[in-house]
Amino acid sequence: MPPYRSLLLRQRAIELMIEVYRCTSSFPNNETHQLKDRLRKAAGSVLSSIVEERERREQCPAAGIAHCALPEIEDEIHLAHQLSYLTHEQVLAVLSKTGDLLRILNSVVSGIEPQRVPLQSAAATRAS
Repeated sequence: MPPYRSLLLRQRAIELMIEVYRCTSSFPNNETHQLKDRLRKAAGSVLSSIVEERERREQCPAAGIAHCALPEIEDEIHLAHQLSYLTHEQVLAVLSKTGDLLRILNSVVSGIEPQRVPLQSAAATRAS
C-alpha cells in the first residue's frame, strides 16, 4: 500500500475516533458501559486495524476488521439518535467520516487510487 494511502486512512480513522468520542461524551451515565463503550471500541478497532496493517505491511487483512467495525458504528449511531442521545448534526458528522473511510478502504481493497483531498479543504467542505 502506498504510504499516502496508509496516512490518509490513519488520519481519517483518527478523525472518526475523535468525532465518536465527542458525540458519546454527552451520553447519560447509565450508557457508560453499553452503547458508549461499544461505539468507542469500534472506532478504536478501525484505527488499530489500519495501524496494524501499516506496521505489518500486509495487503488488506486489517481492512476486513475496519469494514466490519464501520457499519457497526453507523448502526449504533442511528440507535443513539433514536434514543435522543445525539442530534441529527452529530449523526451526520459521524456518518460522513465512516463514509469517507469506507470509500478509501474500498479503493484500497480494489486497488483503485482514491481521490486525494487535502485535509483542510475536506474539513472546510464538511463545515459548510
